Amino acid sequence: MLKPVTLALMASLPLSSMALAQGAPAAAPRPATAPEKAPHSAHCTITKAFACKADGACAPTSEIGRVRLPLKVTLDFQNRVMMTVAADGFPVSSRISTLLGADKQLIAQGIDDGVGWIFHGSGRDMSASLAMASNHTVLSAFGSCELDLNE
Repeated sequence: MLKPVTLALMASLPLSSMALAQGAPAAAPRPATAPEKAPHSAHCTITKAFACKADGACAPTSEIGRVRLPLKVTLDFQNRVMMTVAADGFPVSSRISTLLGADKQLIAQGIDDGVGWIFHGSGRDMSASLAMASNHTVLSAFGSCELDLNE
């Protein structure tokens, strides 16, 4: 089964803001939905997910790992970690290995317990998508994020 922390990490980063959190200069002014100040974190909610198996069968799923949707995820840009709560109620985290931003888009990537993941977030409308892959399942998930400017 896919770990909930892996899904959570991919679903929550607004792109242009993530590039700023990484220290990269912004090439153009950000839209009204993106703040002037780099965010401390993003709080995301994953509301839809689809799982595909190696045999070609794909179907909507109501959970990621054993955690039912909607899945709440926090991305901490300063510490480069994604956090969520596992099915047992305990917090879990995953390291963000790669974080890149361009054209108001953000891409974060990582590996957690043998599952590779990539997150794509939009600084334009705060939408997010997450793709996760293990040796037997590929998961596609979708949601949205809110920024925490820590003011």
